[in-house]
Amino acid sequence: MKYNLIGNNNYQSDNLLEEILHNRGITDIDSFLNITDDVVPDPYVFTNMDKAVDLILSHIENNSTIGVIVDSDCDGITSASIIYNTIKFYSKDIDIRYFNHSKKTHGIDEEMIDNEYFKDIDLLIIPDAGSLQYKEHKQVKEQGVKDILVIDHHPCKELSSYAITVNNQYDNKYTNLSGAGMAYLVCKALDMECWEDNANNYLDLVAIGLIADDMVTIDPIVQYFIRKGLSKIKSPIIQALIDKQELIQALIGKQEFNLKGNLNPIAVSFNIAPMINSVFRIGTIEEKNIMFEAFANIDAERKFPYTATRGAKKGITINESLYEHCARMCLSINSKRKRLSDKMVIPLEEQIKETDKVICVQVEEASLGMSGLLANALQHKYGKPTIVWGITNSKTKDTVIGSGSLRASTGDFKSRLQKTGLFEFVEGHQDAAGLQIKLEYLVSNETLREFKQKLNEHFKDDVFKKIYTVDFDLPEHDLDFYFIKELYELKDYYSKSIFEPLIHISNLKVSVDDILLMGAKQNTIKISSNDFDFIKFKSDIDEWQMLTQNSKSKMVTINLIGKASMNEYQGKVTPQIIVEAWERIE
Repeated sequence: MKYNLIGNNNYQSDNLLEEILHNRGITDIDSFLNITDDVVPDPYVFTNMDKAVDLILSHIENNSTIGVIVDSDCDGITSASIIYNTIKFYSKDIDIRYFNHSKKTHGIDEEMIDNEYFKDIDLLIIPDAGSLQYKEHKQVKEQGVKDILVIDHHPCKELSSYAITVNNQYDNKYTNLSGAGMAYLVCKALDMECWEDNANNYLDLVAIGLIADDMVTIDPIVQYFIRKGLSKIKSPIIQALIDKQELIQALIGKQEFNLKGNLNPIAVSFNIAPMINSVFRIGTIEEKNIMFEAFANIDAERKFPYTATRGAKKGITINESLYEHCARMCLSINSKRKRLSDKMVIPLEEQIKETDKVICVQVEEASLGMSGLLANALQHKYGKPTIVWGITNSKTKDTVIGSGSLRASTGDFKSRLQKTGLFEFVEGHQDAAGLQIKLEYLVSNETLREFKQKLNEHFKDDVFKKIYTVDFDLPEHDLDFYFIKELYELKDYYSKSIFEPLIHISNLKVSVDDILLMGAKQNTIKISSNDFDFIKFKSDIDEWQMLTQNSKSKMVTINLIGKASMNEYQGKVTPQIIVEAWERIE
C-alpha cells in the first residue's frame, strides 16, 4: 500500500479548504473562491462564431428543416438539448428533428449516410462531434443537406471545407470547455444578436456536460459554470434523475447521495452521468429517443402508465410524467449495465497474464459498447493500464477494424500509446480514450500475439502500481470528529480535478471481533472503533481473513487510506472513513 503525501500535512489547520486547494495547485485561493461572470468569454472570440449565428438565424427566418445529431454520451445529449431548446425558443413551430445513433458512436456514422437520414434537412447541426469528418460532411451535402454546422471541442487542426465549424481546440482558447460549454456560447452569441437572455436557462445542462466529460474544474470558467449550473437546477429531467436516485438511496439506507437539495460534481460524476451514459451504451434506439425527448422537453405533457411490481405500491398503476418515466428508465438500464459489467469481467480475466504490463483483452463485437466500462473495472481491480477491444467489419471496405477503449491512471497514457506505433489512432482523454489497432496486427492469431508482445515490451520498464495521493497522514490517536466532519462538509468543492482528499491513518488497533464481513454478498467489511466506523465496499472474504486470521492475540494493528464521511441514522451522527486500501501490520 504505497502513498504519496502532498502539501504540509497540516491536519490541524483552521482552514482545511485552503490546505486542500493549495495542494491541488490553486495559489490564489481568494480569486478561486470568488469567481465572477467576468471569466465567461465573449463568444465572438472563436473562429466562425459570427457565421454560425448568421447561419442559424437565416434558417430560422426561412423556416427551414433543421436536424441535430445527438452525440452518444452525457456531454453529447446536454449539448444537443441546449441547441434544440434554443432553436425552439427562437421559433416555436420550426421543424427541428433529432438523430440518435443505434450504437455508441460519434458524429455522422455510416448507417446515417447509407440510409440517407438527412436528405430532407436544410441545416444539420453536429454538437460535441464532427470536426474531423470532412468526408462525411461532403457525403451528406451530396445527399441534399444545404448547410452543416459543427459545434465541437475535440482536437481540430484544420477546418472542414463543407461545414462551418466552431471549435475551441482549433482556436486554442478556453480549451477546457466541453461540447456543452461550446453549445452554450453559440446560444449566448444568438442571445447577443437578438437582445435576448435565454442561454442562461441551460447552465445546469452546461454543468452536467462539463463534469461528465471530465473537464478540468480548476479552470475558472469551468468552475464558474459548474457552480452557477448546479446552484439552480432548471431542467425537469435532471431534477427527476436527482429525485429518483435520492429515493433509491433512501430506500436502501445509503448516505452517498444525501445531498439535502444540493447537487455537487461528485454526485454528477458517480450517480447522474452514469445513469445517462448507460442508455447510450446498452439502451435501444427507442430508449435513447425518449431520453432525448425528456432533455429537449418534446411533448412534455405526455403521461406514461406504470404499474409497480414490488413494494408498498405493488399492483398500483400511476401515470408518470415524461421526466419521471425517463428517470426510472435510466435507473433501470444503469442497474442492468452494472450487472452486465460484473458478469462480463469474469471471463475476460482468463485472458490476463500476471506478466502483462498492460492488460489487453478482446470482447465480442456485441459487447464493444461496454468496452469503456469493462476497461475501467479491470484497471481498477489490477491497477494496470487496460485496453478492451473488439473486431468489427468495415461497411465501406473489405477489412476488419480493431477498436476499443483504454483506461489508466498514469495521467499521460494516451500520449504514450500514440508513440508505440501500434495503433491507427488513440483519441480522447489521457487516461480514458478510444483507439483503433493497426490492421496489420488483426490478420491472424500470430499477429495478435505479436501486437501484445510489442505492447508489453514498450512498457517493460514501467511499474504500474497504485500509488495513493494523500493530503493528510495522521496516527490513529489524532483522528478527530470535527476534522472528519469538516472534510466531509467540503464535498461540494470536490470533483475529479479537485479530487476528494485521502487520509492515511496509521496504527489503528482493533479487536478482531469488531472486524465484520457484511452484506448479502459478503462484500463489505466494517470496523467500529473509538466512535468511528471504517467501511470498505467491494471487498471479499479473503480480505477479511487477511485482517482477522493468524493473530497471536485478539487485537490487530492496521494502516489504512480512505475518505471522510458522516453517517446519520435515527438522529445519531457517526464519523466514517470509507476505506480505499488497508494493510495489517504486525
